[in-house]
Amino acid sequence: MQGNWHWVFDSHALPPGASRAFEVQGVAGFAVRVHGRLHAYRNQCPHIGLPLNWQPHEFLAADRHHIVCANHGALFDSASGHCLAGPCAGAGLTLWDIREQSGGIEVSDPPA
Repeated sequence: MQGNWHWVFDSHALPPGASRAFEVQGVAGFAVRVHGRLHAYRNQCPHIGLPLNWQPHEFLAADRHHIVCANHGALFDSASGHCLAGPCAGAGLTLWDIREQSGGIEVSDPPA
């Protein structure tokens, strides 16, 4: 995806094994740093469209490696967004372009 980039938070706000919510152009998203890699997704469960988190910035399961939907318990691969278990098995989260540079985390314009 090509387009504008938006600073969402400082790099130190997303340590390893952490997740963090953000909003760009009125669209809610979240970022995770798992296994040393950054990934970002739209904050919307593919099952019925609800936000995944029930607490601010909490998107990861207890193992700190998988994303979990707090509403229905669906489990997602943190690297691909693919639903591994739950009511949306086989579906996936909407990927959002993310990069890290100059001590900050930036995301692209919201995905369609």
